[in-house]
Amino acid sequence: AELHAEQAVEKRKPSKNEKKLEAKLKRKSRPLPLRILIQIAKTLFVRIPLTLVVIIAAALLFARLYLTPGTVENLAKSTFNGMSNGTLELKVEDFNPYSGFAINNIVIRSGADFNNEKLFEMERIVFRYGFFRIFTGSIRFPEIGLYKPRVYLTEKNGLWNAATLMKPSEKKPEPEKEEEKEEETGPSTGDIELPISVDFLFNFILDDLSVYVRGADMKADMTGLTFKALIDVPPFKTIPRSVEAVRILKTMKFELNPERSMNVKFYSKAAATEPELILNWMLNFSNGDTPQFSSTLNAGAKRMPLRLQNKFLSPFNFLIAYDIFYNPIYDILKINSFSLSFQNSNWIRLSGKVSSVTKNQVLDIHMNESRMPLGDLYPYYIIMTGYRSMRWKGEISLAPRSVRGTAKAPEVDGAIN
Repeated sequence: AELHAEQAVEKRKPSKNEKKLEAKLKRKSRPLPLRILIQIAKTLFVRIPLTLVVIIAAALLFARLYLTPGTVENLAKSTFNGMSNGTLELKVEDFNPYSGFAINNIVIRSGADFNNEKLFEMERIVFRYGFFRIFTGSIRFPEIGLYKPRVYLTEKNGLWNAATLMKPSEKKPEPEKEEEKEEETGPSTGDIELPISVDFLFNFILDDLSVYVRGADMKADMTGLTFKALIDVPPFKTIPRSVEAVRILKTMKFELNPERSMNVKFYSKAAATEPELILNWMLNFSNGDTPQFSSTLNAGAKRMPLRLQNKFLSPFNFLIAYDIFYNPIYDILKINSFSLSFQNSNWIRLSGKVSSVTKNQVLDIHMNESRMPLGDLYPYYIIMTGYRSMRWKGEISLAPRSVRGTAKAPEVDGAIN
């Protein structure tokens, strides 16, 4: 019986309290430097990171709950009104600190010195982004849009309303900047390897910008300016240190007034004009088997009247246009067309290509058409000079003409007709 009792005692498992006590005694039995090192490691790698995560999570939650559309609207108004002599009006449609916002009916008014007149207004502003995705290498701005902004600049007593809008701030002495010595580094070789895969999206829209200027002795209007920019880069982890880097792009497109013309007005004692301005520009990158940039431009005016002092010029047309392609891999610029026209006559229209654009340029350009009717210029010559003793007739042509060879030593073939 005594033997069985002893065996039962030996087989009995220690309780939880006994285990804790045993572990505590074991920890105390460790050398003091080791115990200090373990506590420091726990603080650096466990306690501090956990505390930061909790603080950040609490701050993000607080920001999400506190920054409601109404709160942001009131904060924006009170902050701006305190910093400026004018006032701010707006309506926050939605606001999320982690995905963006949309604000409508934005109006900034001048101070009492300009009778609280409008200085700026915009129908809508949108800013969309992905905050949390940035930490995974995905930097995306799906929409940054400024829709129908209007700027009203007015001069009074030698001062402009934009200059007197903000209250003067205290000027702090700027610290002297120490000149940093640039370290000489050798040429970089090899590709750039990123630690994580990165992708990028940027979509910017400026829709229908108008600017109205009223000075003491002049006034000017510009309406109908639109600009769009789109850059899309799919996930990549390696950046080549060469022109092959363009292959990481999927889309890159810039457009200025793609679908409309602009209206411009200018009036002063010295000059006045009110043309239908043509300004369309596009730059597009396509990443196919052969990556290439393409660009087109149309810049000029239709029915442009012009007054210089007391001399009135009848409305005229002029246009500068080009259509070009550039292949960065082979370093070749192809000119499909480049033209300069006046009164619907092509003064210059050429095409060709330029090889080794970034090195020693090699030209192969041909003048396809050139017609300059002197009769189109004669009426403007009479108005500007007042001389009628000389009459102009006939045409001048630079075609046919070609330019070949290097840019430093071109060979020009042709004559003026």
